[in-house]
Amino acid sequence: MLPVTDYDLYIHKDSNTGPVVATSGRGATSPTEPLTYEDTTIDPSITGTGVYTTAFFLSSLQTLRVKFDDTASPAPATWDDVSATNTSLVSLDPILYTDSHGGPNRTFVSELAGKASLMSFTDDDGANWTISQGSGINSGVDHQTIGGGPYAKNPDGSLKD
Repeated sequence: MLPVTDYDLYIHKDSNTGPVVATSGRGATSPTEPLTYEDTTIDPSITGTGVYTTAFFLSSLQTLRVKFDDTASPAPATWDDVSATNTSLVSLDPILYTDSHGGPNRTFVSELAGKASLMSFTDDDGANWTISQGSGINSGVDHQTIGGGPYAKNPDGSLKD
């Protein structure tokens, strides 16, 4: 049986556009642990010292941003509720995605409201949100999705049709 909620944690080095150095994306692939158990570790002897970011966490009606105070050891975390107004009203299928490929690190948050989708995005780590159309008219189809990243290229370097 799949979990009702499955959260993944990604840790980037240097910034949100930096390489992913650790992840907890276990989900149903880890049958010996609870399916919603998400944790990870960083080994500075392998990844080096520096700045590491985790950015956001979406849970039910809240979009949370975490910051770490690296002047103390271990670094204490501060969680701030930076929820968008339209995606903190109803929650049937929360999705959070940060596109770190080119341009600003744009973070999208989406919630399913019946058979329609609510969506907002931020370019400044949740200080300001822009409400987008989401799914538009009621499509009658459940489970929205967010796609992102660079366009795929053909072998000759042109973009795929």
